[in-house]
Amino acid sequence: RVPTRSASADLKKIRGSLFAKIKAGKDMTPVALANGLRVLAAISITQSRPTLLKYAQPDQPPTVRKAALLGLAESQLTPAQSDTLLTYLDDADHSNVVKPALVALGGSCEWTNSGIKTLRALLSSRREEMKLFALTALQDIPGDDVAKIYMSHLHSPKADVQAIAMAALSKNEKAVPVMLKSLQIERNPEKVRVLIKPLMTHADLIKPLQIKTMSEKCGRLLADGSELGEPHLELLLAIDAVLATQELVSKATRLRRAHKLAEALRILMHLAGAGTLDLEGRYQLALARLIKDNDEGRSGVISTSGDPTMGFVAGLVRDGFPALDRLKKESMLSAEDLLRVGRHFNASIGPERRFGTEILLYVAKKHAKAKAGEEARMMIRAEGL
Repeated sequence: RVPTRSASADLKKIRGSLFAKIKAGKDMTPVALANGLRVLAAISITQSRPTLLKYAQPDQPPTVRKAALLGLAESQLTPAQSDTLLTYLDDADHSNVVKPALVALGGSCEWTNSGIKTLRALLSSRREEMKLFALTALQDIPGDDVAKIYMSHLHSPKADVQAIAMAALSKNEKAVPVMLKSLQIERNPEKVRVLIKPLMTHADLIKPLQIKTMSEKCGRLLADGSELGEPHLELLLAIDAVLATQELVSKATRLRRAHKLAEALRILMHLAGAGTLDLEGRYQLALARLIKDNDEGRSGVISTSGDPTMGFVAGLVRDGFPALDRLKKESMLSAEDLLRVGRHFNASIGPERRFGTEILLYVAKKHAKAKAGEEARMMIRAEGL
């Protein structure tokens, strides 16, 4: 039933009378007063907050203070009120005062400078619940000095402490320089994997120049086969996949030109696995594979449709990349390398066959006196081209 206007007025009157009686607290036992405070908090936490704060003070009986403090759990305390409740944490009565005060302060996120100072002091408390409370309470406070506090707890063996530190660093923009500095010197792969998570939340704050510097280090790690390479790459791709990929492909190209093929291929294969290579990156991967095959003595081997190197080249041809023009200019490719490519694709169909034929014609003309040129001419004549 919907209460009538008269009934609503009566209810409001009763509620007002109840608030007035409990606020005055006269002729009420501590138990009755505690029960009354619970009722007030349940009816209206906003309206009852001043009364609850009054009965949470040290001059009240323990059971009354406990009820008042627990009643404040859902209230929005002002920074000054939170400061007052912080002083109750020094009380000797843990059950009726300290523990309920921690509950009451649980929703506070704004603090005065004095409150922040107190919370920092609690980080050194011998009581674990105090430290955990202080860590939780400070997590919305900005600043690089606060960031350093959470950096010291980021790799805590305690999951709850680590989760708080990670959440705090994810919110604090001033933590970015601190985290980036730590990333540059950290040598433990597992710690790096933890560190990159809060860093990813600040992707928009990391500048292109920083990305380039990070990419250079990531390239070194990937080239060396270090376990640190993968988490560094994961972070970079989350920040700016296009720029990071461009920088890493450039790094791989320099390594390939310096005849460090294994190192170049490690970088390019990681990028291929991440699916971020553009046509130029895919070409560099195919080229490095061709040169590597030559170094391994495979250039003269008749390739099959299952040849992975040729698979990379085929993808470029199908996507319209000017592979022939680029391959003809590569000084690191021998006539035998090109012959192998032409022979493979000449046995294909469609655009890939035309690509193979063009390579054979180029080898036959450019390397006319070489063995590869003679073989190319024989294949051309056999095909009636």
